[in-house]
Amino acid sequence: MPKNVAGFTVLLVEFPASSALPVPSKHYIYLKAHDPPISDPDAARSLFVANVPITATELHFKHLF
Repeated sequence: MPKNVAGFTVLLVEFPASSALPVPSKHYIYLKAHDPPISDPDAARSLFVANVPITATELHFKHLF
């Protein structure tokens, strides 16, 4: 698995088997530093995240990070 793709860091998230999906599965999330077109003092603390599952919640991100 590549660690970087097109400037994004690849984060592998593995899901255990559950009643909704009886086999373990993998999902890839892509991250990079946020680089807004207009300067923002909080930009250094921000991430651009792609390929987020539609069911992801704020709690999921708190556990992930």
